[in-house]
Amino acid sequence: MRQIYYNSDITPQAANELKLLALYYDKITIVNDAVYSPKFDQVDGEFKFIGVEDLQFIPPTFIEEYKLLFDEGILDITKRGEQVNDPYEELFSKKISEIVNSCEDYVFPDHPTEPNGKIITEEVYHVMKYMLGFEWGKPIERNYIWCYYAFKLKWFLKLLIEGENCISSSNNLNHLFAEFIKYAGRTGQYADLGGESSSLAFDALKYSLPNPEDLSFDEILELKLKLKDELRLFSQTINVIEVKNKELLTAETSGKKYQALFHSEIEKPLKSFKANILLFPSAT
Repeated sequence: MRQIYYNSDITPQAANELKLLALYYDKITIVNDAVYSPKFDQVDGEFKFIGVEDLQFIPPTFIEEYKLLFDEGILDITKRGEQVNDPYEELFSKKISEIVNSCEDYVFPDHPTEPNGKIITEEVYHVMKYMLGFEWGKPIERNYIWCYYAFKLKWFLKLLIEGENCISSSNNLNHLFAEFIKYAGRTGQYADLGGESSSLAFDALKYSLPNPEDLSFDEILELKLKLKDELRLFSQTINVIEVKNKELLTAETSGKKYQALFHSEIEKPLKSFKANILLFPSAT
């Protein structure tokens, strides 16, 4: 079974990536977590605690919007709290906190003209908008954003240590991940990352195939069925390339080395698959 963990921001921009992932992979597990915060309200004229608010890292409408992929068993979501004693909490939570704190100016860049002002980047705005219903004029959810990236970085490292493949297109998360890898390289700690943080197959599809924006999820599944033989051969070729170039698919690989591998190795096996997918009416 071809499977992967998707540790990215679930915003409308993720739809095309999830379509391509659904085309190739048999199982996509969405990395989710939650922030629990106390809620207070006026009760009988007094300000009282009324419960705990569960703020998820996926939009409230996500499961309904992707119902077809859930029903087909292609999509799944990580479940928090399955382990009472989380070994990763003690292993590197302190370092994750230090890295997220040190990268605050990357997540919230300084404003070029306003003293002490910060920029709300498109990525952070979309996270707040689609996870929390944020609108301009409301308070910036800095604590939520801090927890969002800290938990996602923890999941990234946890999954890679466990030998799973986990990818993300989040600029902020990938920056935090790179900072953690630099630290690990300097200290020799946390070096056992057996999984991969990139997908050669996904990058090939994203780079070379038509924009899937006009394809519905029904059409993606139809395409997946019609091209099952081509997908199987493509997968076999990808596996051979990955085994042969294992050392170039690690977390420490530079972008230039990965791109060189990508262009030198992937073009040939992609040609026949691309020719077949272009025959599908909705893909042109």
